[in-house]
Amino acid sequence: MGAFLIPAFVNIFNKAIFVFEETGSVPRMLSVMFFSPRKVFGAARQFRTPRRNALKMVSSRKMVIPKTFIILNFFVTGIYTTGVLSALYAGALFPDFRAAAATLSAVVNGIATILSATVVDPTAAMITDQTLRGERSEDDVKQMALYLSISRLLGTGFAQLIFIPSALLIKHMASLLA
Repeated sequence: MGAFLIPAFVNIFNKAIFVFEETGSVPRMLSVMFFSPRKVFGAARQFRTPRRNALKMVSSRKMVIPKTFIILNFFVTGIYTTGVLSALYAGALFPDFRAAAATLSAVVNGIATILSATVVDPTAAMITDQTLRGERSEDDVKQMALYLSISRLLGTGFAQLIFIPSALLIKHMASLLA
């Protein structure tokens, strides 16, 4: 659903940025956005879904986004998605290690956060920045958004595959710590 609503949110955030430029403050911007019917309905009119021809154009172009970036986003999403749930499941399967397993969920998500902050986010920021400077086309950012959305969806599916093995690994690590 989130990937499908990207164009709507891009339009709403653009509108919010313009209101922020007018007001100069986030609290005032929020009050204008939420308490001004004209602004609220104006934002609602910005709601739209991706156009089919735009998706075809972006997906049919030669891939200019680093493949490693997309693959790492896939793995990071899988780790994030299964981290807490696998730890809880490990605790449920092995009650003697419940506290240690629950604590390890923070370690698992910490690893995913570090990978995201060191590989995925900087690459996305670099591509966006290059587009703003005119070194890349806007279609590159659209292609990046499309492939990031796809890799997140696939990463969530990957999390289903690694759920039980992750729970067993967390149980093993918890037994070593306990």
